[in-house]
Amino acid sequence: MVSGCQDVIQGRIVGGYVPAPYSIRYIVSIQSATGQHFCGGTLINKYWILTAAHCNIGAENMRIVAGDFSVGLYEGTEQFRRPQVLLPHPQYNKATNNADIMLIKLQSPIYLNSYVTLAPLPRQDAVVAVGRVCTVSGWGFTTPTGGIPATLRTVKLPIVSSTVCNDTDSFNGNITENMICAGYSEGGKDACKGDSGGPLVCEGRVYGIVSWGNSCADARYPGVYTSVSRFRQWIDGTIFGFYGSEFIWLKNFTDFYTQAQFEVATYQTEKPSALESEVKCILSICCSTSAHSRSQSYVCIDQADERDGQIDIVEE
Repeated sequence: MVSGCQDVIQGRIVGGYVPAPYSIRYIVSIQSATGQHFCGGTLINKYWILTAAHCNIGAENMRIVAGDFSVGLYEGTEQFRRPQVLLPHPQYNKATNNADIMLIKLQSPIYLNSYVTLAPLPRQDAVVAVGRVCTVSGWGFTTPTGGIPATLRTVKLPIVSSTVCNDTDSFNGNITENMICAGYSEGGKDACKGDSGGPLVCEGRVYGIVSWGNSCADARYPGVYTSVSRFRQWIDGTIFGFYGSEFIWLKNFTDFYTQAQFEVATYQTEKPSALESEVKCILSICCSTSAHSRSQSYVCIDQADERDGQIDIVEE
């Protein structure tokens, strides 16, 4: 657990640019109870935030701000929420930074509007190609003490192979299969620890979580991100398990929109007697047709969000 905000606030997006206001609507600011920004996060459900486990300073010491652009400046677009519970991955290792991922359950939902939206996630074990240019976004203060409010910043970074990232001239074997690297060999552009927990977005999906690195924007040392696709089953299982739903993995179902076939999941309290005929598969999530009736005995994703692969929980 991080002992305090100052342990995780160290810098800001390096070599990036200021995006159009409110164009990155899924990012949230994770702040101390007194309003000091120290980590970023991603809204993946109206009740759930995805971030880094090393951003854990305790739910009682934290608040979440969605719909923000300039941290420290009230703009009238913000939504403030308190965490109900923090759920870091059980295998998170502070010494090695492995499994640096955490879910935050909010006490009340975030309302989606023109300033706030949900971010889709990749399916389990999906791979983003080496060289693919992705974007990482976050806030950071322009002084180490965080005294000056900063606007959201974004930087574009290419994915770096684990082989290169693990080279003796770089991270020397410290990159695990649960991590991905992104950055330039010459340095100059990177995310810093003040951006910890924020999203690395590739092909429209959150493939990475800002995790760690060797200082910021150093040559030969790209930024290191938690690989979200390595933890998709854990994310889904944790969220739906929180509501007491059964978690059933199925094989070789056909995506309702793309017709692609891959491993998918269904979440329900009772397994239908004729599962295959009753299940409709949307992206990486399947629901029985009876689940769409939204009866109290089922928890399912919302039809409006299925096209984007987003997770939407119906709370009774």
